[in-house]
Amino acid sequence: MVDGIYYTVTSGNNVSVTYRESPNYRSYYGEVHIPETVTYHGVTYTVTAVGESAFRECTTTDRSLSVTLPNTVQTIETYGFYMSNLVYIELGTGLRSIGGLAFAGTEYTLNIINCHAMNTPSVQLNTFAEEHYENTSLWIPRMAYGRYTSANYWKNFNQDNLFYGYDFQIDGVYYGINSYVNTVEVSAYALKTDTTSLYSAFSTLENITIPPMVTYQGVEYTVNSIGPAAFYRWNIDDITLPNTIQSIGKYAFYDVNNLEHINFSEGVTSIGQMAFAYCNIMQKVTIPNSVKSIDYAAFYGCTALDTLILGAGVEQIGDYAFNSSENLEIVLSFPLIPPVINATVFANKAYTNAKLYAAVSSLPAYMAAEGWRNFNHLVDMHTLDEALNAPGGNIHFEESDYSWIVWDDGERLFAMSGNAGVHNSSSTLRTTVKVSEPSILSFDFKAWGESDMNAPNTHYDECVFMVNGTSIFRYGARDND
Repeated sequence: MVDGIYYTVTSGNNVSVTYRESPNYRSYYGEVHIPETVTYHGVTYTVTAVGESAFRECTTTDRSLSVTLPNTVQTIETYGFYMSNLVYIELGTGLRSIGGLAFAGTEYTLNIINCHAMNTPSVQLNTFAEEHYENTSLWIPRMAYGRYTSANYWKNFNQDNLFYGYDFQIDGVYYGINSYVNTVEVSAYALKTDTTSLYSAFSTLENITIPPMVTYQGVEYTVNSIGPAAFYRWNIDDITLPNTIQSIGKYAFYDVNNLEHINFSEGVTSIGQMAFAYCNIMQKVTIPNSVKSIDYAAFYGCTALDTLILGAGVEQIGDYAFNSSENLEIVLSFPLIPPVINATVFANKAYTNAKLYAAVSSLPAYMAAEGWRNFNHLVDMHTLDEALNAPGGNIHFEESDYSWIVWDDGERLFAMSGNAGVHNSSSTLRTTVKVSEPSILSFDFKAWGESDMNAPNTHYDECVFMVNGTSIFRYGARDND
């Protein structure tokens, strides 16, 4: 016995996990982490198996059983967890086979199987029960999805309970390799210690900035998505996403009830179902222009939300997305064509009390569109001249190509070009100003831009300032204030 774990030498320097003594199998409870190697009387042994009946009948009235196996374990033998109150098990990359009746009697307690093996371990007809297939969540490597959904018995697991597990961890954040082109998603850890917090890693991180790139075992990966349940019930206050993130998976930030602010980046195109459900202290949500779809109940249960800003690219919002946000006061909707919604998207109280702001030219469309027409207070946004002038100014501006959008953030008015996300386009403002020397004309602006990494002098997005048709200066490939 080493550190409370019992071992039997099987061959050479290999050992299997076993129980204390027969017939009393009840040897373990609580969280059990099996190491890869153990040292006994000066000899180091490798843990390669979970022996027959090792965790058999491990039940207590007040403690559940959670087991993490190392990558060195290749076999779980017959009756391995028979009739135990196992709620969570993590299986390493080296697992090759699981014996019959290994999980018999755990069908009403086992909530999660987190399996890191790329090749599906062989299992028997009676390794799992029908209740496992129906109710237990199975976490697997993303690249092994096809293998698990076609392998004998593994394919019987309910597809709705199939999730992608993590492959490595850096600075407290878990990542899953999701393709062969060196990209990863931020993944869930899926630690299971009780029956109420299924996917929580109980993180102590309060403020998280996801990097655009991570390096693991000498390979550099681009972080391009937030995976399903990645931060499910984590204890975080603020999170910033890089502009490499393209999608946010279902349940990604579910019930993160300390989350005050999410810093989206331009680049996110979709927000999955219930992704921010029950984040109940967020007061303001700004959806970037790049987002096209917001899925079912994505922000359901966000009861403190009072300000919602929808970027110009939003095309569709799923049922019940903001249905619990009864305290909504302001909805700024920048899409010139109203996103497709139905009446369930917003709460009835929001329809009654909130002010819906839309561009003057789009108000008739919002007043006629399903869901949007339920708002009692539809307000046209401020005029372009009002937004662009200094207080008391009277300069008149003309726009062309794409209409500019006027925005009131509660502190000041400003205007934003209307062609965000539209390739090969320009959005132009023109004005004539008469000044006498040596007077100074001053103005402020903010520009977003990007450049071609292979051609640094080629800018895809630029803000160009021209006088009499001559370029005076231009900004691209950077932010400025």
